[in-house]
Amino acid sequence: MGFGVGIVGVIIWIAIAFWPARVAHRKGPSFFAYFLLSLLFFPLALILAYVVGDRHALVVRSIHPGRHERRRRTTTAQEDSNEICLP
Repeated sequence: MGFGVGIVGVIIWIAIAFWPARVAHRKGPSFFAYFLLSLLFFPLALILAYVVGDRHALVVRSIHPGRHERRRRTTTAQEDSNEICLP
């Protein structure tokens, strides 16, 4: 009976290791690298997968930064910048 429980535990361990790997792969890093890291140290891999920046995000910069000066002034730094991030 102990052998069967061990096999089920390993199958669950491998299945759960796919979670951080899939999250990281959607953002750009290697699926295989995060899968291996997740097998060895799941909590670190999960945190890193959600913290890593998105490499697929499109950044658009205005070529005329002074062009939109007539807009109402905003209080946040993201709205004041000349960059727009599109997912």
